Amino acid sequence: MARLQTLKPRLQVAKTKPRIDQAQTGTARLYGNTWQRIRQQVLLKGEYTCAECGRVSIFEMEVDHIRPLWLGGSNELDNLQLLCKSPCHELKTAQEAALRSTGGGFD
Repeated sequence: MARLQTLKPRLQVAKTKPRIDQAQTGTARLYGNTWQRIRQQVLLKGEYTCAECGRVSIFEMEVDHIRPLWLGGSNELDNLQLLCKSPCHELKTAQEAALRSTGGGFD
């Protein structure tokens, strides 16, 4: 059986963007029972209403960090808001991802 002679020169190491370490840039993300308790508080405080468009829903809401964790935001109630999953939360998440990829910030 013939050996491959030309494959190795064509292989390259994938170039990736440097990963931003969450621990150095902001507050740790919460999970489990702790997050569920905070989520319930935000749902009640926000009266199940999207802070962006005013839509009211019991099931279609996301708890969103007003100032993202990666920009030094916190998990405190005054930094959390309700956004409907679509389109408001999806749009804000896409905008933040674009901002983060360029190394930008808020303000």
